[in-house]
Amino acid sequence: MLRSRQRGGGSLAERGYALAVALIASFVLLLGVAALASRGQLGFIGQAFQTQNRQARDVAEAGIAEFASVLNKEANRYMLIAGDDSSSVWSTTNPSVVNPCTGYNSDGSKISAGPSTPSSVDISRLRSGSVVTIDANRSYVVEEVEFLKEDRTPYTPSDVSYISTVQAGVNRPLIRVTVVGQFIGPGNRSSTSRISREFEVVPKCCKRSFGRNTIGGVNWGRDSRACEIAIGDNDGVIVGMNGGTNPNNACKDADAGICGSKNQKEIYDENCTLNADGTLGSGCQQVNQLLCWEGSSSAPDAGAQDCADGNVALGNPATTGISFVPAIFDFTFPTYSNPAGTPSPQYPTITIPNNATRHITYYNNGTDPAGIRICEVSGSTYTNCRRLDGVDPATAITPPPDPCYQVSGRDLDLTASPPRPYHTYNCQVQNIVLSNPGSTLRFDTTAAQINMLMYNTAYTGLYLGGAGSREISRVHCRTDLSAVPSGTASCGTTVTWDIFKEDCTLTGCEGIEYDVRRLLNVYANGTGSFDLNGTAAGVAFNLYAPFASVELRGGGGAVPNFMGRLWVDELYINGNAKIFTFSSGADGDGPGGGIPLVDFIARSFTQASGF
Repeated sequence: MLRSRQRGGGSLAERGYALAVALIASFVLLLGVAALASRGQLGFIGQAFQTQNRQARDVAEAGIAEFASVLNKEANRYMLIAGDDSSSVWSTTNPSVVNPCTGYNSDGSKISAGPSTPSSVDISRLRSGSVVTIDANRSYVVEEVEFLKEDRTPYTPSDVSYISTVQAGVNRPLIRVTVVGQFIGPGNRSSTSRISREFEVVPKCCKRSFGRNTIGGVNWGRDSRACEIAIGDNDGVIVGMNGGTNPNNACKDADAGICGSKNQKEIYDENCTLNADGTLGSGCQQVNQLLCWEGSSSAPDAGAQDCADGNVALGNPATTGISFVPAIFDFTFPTYSNPAGTPSPQYPTITIPNNATRHITYYNNGTDPAGIRICEVSGSTYTNCRRLDGVDPATAITPPPDPCYQVSGRDLDLTASPPRPYHTYNCQVQNIVLSNPGSTLRFDTTAAQINMLMYNTAYTGLYLGGAGSREISRVHCRTDLSAVPSGTASCGTTVTWDIFKEDCTLTGCEGIEYDVRRLLNVYANGTGSFDLNGTAAGVAFNLYAPFASVELRGGGGAVPNFMGRLWVDELYINGNAKIFTFSSGADGDGPGGGIPLVDFIARSFTQASGF
């Protein structure tokens, strides 16, 4: 008999142990899979945030690039050196941020519409606090704009002297901008990045690259040519001599430069025309760069101090928009070399009586010695003409030398080559006193160029003028330069701006010596003063007095109140004054060389910080 045995795979305990091992293995495997999945998810999230941060930084970088690009537009470049980005400084109505280069074509000719103002749209995107939205996800904020000197100390609009040296092309300031970029990702997750960058602000020539500019041929690039577009060309601008003035200081008798704060001072060049009623016509753009002395006080005819030593300003620069460019004047005063000897007195005083009118003019009656005389007027002729020292040539037997003499080779001679349509006389006096009330002095340049030389350095009083109803003006009646004018006929034609601008048109004259604006010049080398009252008629002569103070009074309806050149130590403008001068022309008007116009470019930036 056969017997069989059935197998059941072991005991119950053995079977339970195997199940536990299988469960643990499955759980461990599940944990590994979960950990692997979690790690992948975290990497994905981290990568997403990193991408957003990078995009925020890209936005900030884009903001920095746009800041530089927009400020480098020609119309905006003077904002690079404004010293402040507040709404009162970076403004379309602030003349100090108007780039004068925008008033010229590339060939140097002026644009009739004048310089362009900065764009209000651009300003709104550049000023501190401006928020610029690129799209729904990207935007940036201009957090801060800083204006720094080379040593990275800040400067402000009140640092007029420093800004003037920058405008002259001497220094390279810095501008630092901080921009915060923002990027908004999925789920409105926001990332920001802050970047600060510095740009050096480099002077350059108008309408082209870098080049030699005003002071010492400074050149910030590889272009060795001199800047070609210039205000000046050896002709006129007002000249402020001394530094150290408070921009709002009425610094009369304070030896402090150009000052006066009562009104805006209006200065225009020869491109300005006047309407028939005397109001400003076309082309009347204000002169915005003036020369000031750059040199030693011991140099011949140098004046007082280097204007770069202090803040030279004309009134309030925030309203005038006028800056000063240091320059060395290659200019020598006429020498008084009287062939007849030394007059006695050497420096006579001329007195105009109360309520009297006197003309200083060339006089020749064909009998008495001809020359510069001070005359009364009777109808259409001059009468009772005396020398400037009071001597009557008709009765004097052995008078001392005349204080006025004709310059050798400068007599009126229409047959000369080139022709000389005027006599030229040098007259040495101490001062001219206009008694008050009603005194009137008129210079008549119909027949002669007159140089008044006030060379008594010991005299410190009033050279010419006075307050009240005194009047100083100029008359000129020469309409035909090809004819010799009468030696006795009086002149009553007041020199207007149109007459003052007339060039010498005689064939061969070439407009060098005998333009109307060059026919009356006053020179003083002492520390006295002038008080010029431009009332019903404007004062029309060139005043070269580098050590003297000048008070120019506005009002009275004259437009302009003064026309001509001013080279003085201190100019005090009293009242609402209009001054017309010359910004371009030929040689012969004294201090010159021109003011090369420069503007600026932000370049060579470096990273200051970024996070």
